[in-house]
Amino acid sequence: MAKRMASRSDIKDLPMLPGESIYIGVDIGKFKHVAGFVSKTLLERHKHFEHCPAFLFEQSREGFRAFVERIGAYCPLEQCFILLEQTGHYHRPLLQYLLESDIAVYVMHVQSRQTGMLKTDKRDALGLANHLYNQLEFRSSSIQQITGGPTCYSPIRSSCTTQRVDASSV
Repeated sequence: MAKRMASRSDIKDLPMLPGESIYIGVDIGKFKHVAGFVSKTLLERHKHFEHCPAFLFEQSREGFRAFVERIGAYCPLEQCFILLEQTGHYHRPLLQYLLESDIAVYVMHVQSRQTGMLKTDKRDALGLANHLYNQLEFRSSSIQQITGGPTCYSPIRSSCTTQRVDASSV
């Protein structure tokens, strides 16, 4: 309980970014997710995307609610863009929650990592956020935006099923 109260008081200390979009990458895990936050102001303040803030939250409605509250501490929800990696089925509950909250969500396939590079959930989340920032600010399109309910959600489900069938036939 005290931990929950401490995290809520931290939200008040965060800077509001008026009129500026924030780009969020989420590293998906089985039980917990890590979100990395990148914006023009945050990049100027922290000098490198890997030093921008991150937020750890649970794979539950309470965790998702805390995540959306944290986003609201930075900017209005209409000004945030979220990138999720399509990792099995673990991203689906978060994707559905964000779509129900009318937040712009993008999904992309898991990217391969350079050999020998240190892997941390925070680094992965901030890397996704930085990738989204670069794609949207400089207008490239290697990611797919998900808008709306079940009609946009079903293509993700069918591609995951196809990948599962291909993997099991080997």
